Amino acid sequence: NVRLQTSPSGVDVSGTLNVTGVTTITNTLTLTNDLFMLDGDQIELGTGNDLKIFHSGFNYIESHNDTEVHINAYTGGSAENMAKFKPNGAVELYNDNVKRLATRSTKMARNV
Repeated sequence: NVRLQTSPSGVDVSGTLNVTGVTTITNTLTLTNDLFMLDGDQIELGTGNDLKIFHSGFNYIESHNDTEVHINAYTGGSAENMAKFKPNGAVELYNDNVKRLATRSTKMARNV
């Protein structure tokens, strides 16, 4: 059986591909099955690894403290806010793209 073969579009590999060290992929990486990672392995995004997603006993989405994390839904080609997590722990929750609940440093505000 052929396991490694050049083709007009590049290289075709069948079976298991084991890669060690740092691997650089230019352009798009398309996965047609699962991305499997062990506990503690991280997906790091941004030039300074500004956003990290990982599992290590708990599920984590970690961002630099000076950067907001938004959870949005896309409908009809436009983004609709669902939640915003702001620096220093502030939180805004949205319903139908309207802010309905937000934390403040002194108390919780409703229908802001």
